[in-house]
Amino acid sequence: MLCDECGQRKAVVSVMIAASNGENNTRHLCMECAANLRAHIEDSPVATLLSTLGEFFAQKLATPKDAKPQLPEIVCPECGTRYKDVLEKDEVGCQMCYDAFSAQLKSEICKRQNISELKPSTPVQSPATVDPLWEEITRLQTQMAQAVSVEDYEAAAVCRDQIRQLTTQREGSHES
Repeated sequence: MLCDECGQRKAVVSVMIAASNGENNTRHLCMECAANLRAHIEDSPVATLLSTLGEFFAQKLATPKDAKPQLPEIVCPECGTRYKDVLEKDEVGCQMCYDAFSAQLKSEICKRQNISELKPSTPVQSPATVDPLWEEITRLQTQMAQAVSVEDYEAAAVCRDQIRQLTTQREGSHES
């Protein structure tokens, strides 16, 4: 019997194809035409979807529901603490653990804080240590709040005016 597709070579494979009307159609193909049919079927979006779904469900069935993801076995060379112990206890064993688990700790911190990456922080200096006028402004703000609390509005107004004057003076000194 010759191949139903090319009509030239001997048919060696029988393929049953389901038609859209519900009937089955049997095709007799040679090896080359069968390989072309297989390649055509494998490249189709439906085959890709079925393959992806099959892999997904096979993985889900193979993994128990209560299984935790496997963590790499990283050990601090100084104290012998394992990274998984750090995660369980939320504490490191020694100073060297920070270096040994640096990348993993950064990733864990980002995950817990729901951020994409850690950014280095710079120490914040108090304005009073940077600017001497700031200390006087802060003192006057406290004094103004106390005057308002005892309903001494005239003293509060004097403080307010001094604060405005010092703030203007401070802003002028920062611009130059």
